[in-house]
Amino acid sequence: MFWQCHIVTSSIDKLFDKPIDELKVEDFLDENDLIQECLNQNKRLLDYLIQENVMSELIHHVITLPSDNNFRYANIIS
Repeated sequence: MFWQCHIVTSSIDKLFDKPIDELKVEDFLDENDLIQECLNQNKRLLDYLIQENVMSELIHHVITLPSDNNFRYANIIS
């Protein structure tokens, strides 16, 4: 059927299957569809990202110089 809707689970949603204490910010930053999921207003993702401890980690990634000259995280966050 033309209008049949196929809902595809994103890799971001699969990360939330882990226990909450095992989630790391870097796991989300390594996902290719992170920015798209933010633009799509993925509620679970946005609720996770606005937590105070997660926000502190994000800011830390932006303001500190990486030891291996890998600026990927800082670029994604900004």
